[in-house]
Amino acid sequence: MGTPSPARTTFAAVPPEAADVLRPVLPGLADEMIAAISLEVPDYARAMEGEFGQVVRLGVEIALNRFVDMVADPSADVTRAPTR
Repeated sequence: MGTPSPARTTFAAVPPEAADVLRPVLPGLADEMIAAISLEVPDYARAMEGEFGQVVRLGVEIALNRFVDMVADPSADVTRAPTR
């Protein structure tokens, strides 16, 4: 096995317990991110109400959960298909 990637080394520097603190706030953070997208990209504001918004929300949730997964375990395979 080779040298760990810089990203994995960075995640290893964060205490894994931080994942337990972060995970409960992810839904609210996702809401804030969706609101910011709507605000910053006016053409998306109306689209966030429909199927497009659901897909964007799913993408945000997956990204946030993978981030926290790497905080919890820097060796986590975040390339896997998400489970719901």
